[in-house]
Amino acid sequence: MTPPALASYNDKLYAAFVRPNDKAVMWSHLDGQTWTAPERIGGDHSIFAPALVAGHGKLFYAVTGTNNSLYWRTFNGTTWGPVSKFEGYGSVLAPSLATYSGRVWLIHVGAEGRLFLDTHNGTSWSGPYGNNLNWQVGNPLALAPHGDHLWRISTGTGGTYFSTSDGGARWTNQGTNTHSDWVTPRGSAATAHGGKLWVILRAQDGTVRGIPWGAPRGAASRPSAPSKRARRWASRPRPPTTTSCTSCTAADPRHAR
Repeated sequence: MTPPALASYNDKLYAAFVRPNDKAVMWSHLDGQTWTAPERIGGDHSIFAPALVAGHGKLFYAVTGTNNSLYWRTFNGTTWGPVSKFEGYGSVLAPSLATYSGRVWLIHVGAEGRLFLDTHNGTSWSGPYGNNLNWQVGNPLALAPHGDHLWRISTGTGGTYFSTSDGGARWTNQGTNTHSDWVTPRGSAATAHGGKLWVILRAQDGTVRGIPWGAPRGAASRPSAPSKRARRWASRPRPPTTTSCTSCTAADPRHAR
């Protein structure tokens, strides 16, 4: 079972998810205190989580198909538009969407875990752009605007890796945290709240943890019952240990097919 995607659009909360029995992509929205009955998004199917974000007056949706192609649509508040395929793009995990610097940003994972970026200016997509940090990942990424940057977060069994963009296609390394609280075999979620960047992940012991960016190693809190120590550290953040990259090269901009 894949996690759902959530996005706020036109003062309504929307959700998209994959129906377990037939892998159809479904959507619903919160109507007052009640979720509407789920409906299919066209004929879309996936084994990976979809992505949603509001941008340019529409709700953007992206999904990796069961054929490992990448697709997208928009919703205008009434109906979903026709599905469009990124021709020649291969996608092996769930895509990620965010709105930042007047554009919709889409990151997907291609062959060998390599990352690719496309941005939408309200009229058309530009890209793909390769990854100058040469990351190779095994989990979907989290994307979230925070401060003056767009944050890109990768989680894995080696720790959690942070990088930022200031509006361009190049990313700046912001460090790695390898403490056990930041180690997970799964992806994560991220959002800005209360002046901090929060990362939510499932730790290796199975607990779901909420960790603010800059919290010292080990300063994690479980959403159900955050510890006093976690709350104390969250009030005085500092960056995790920064790692340098002396041999970074631009990733091959070709996608898996």
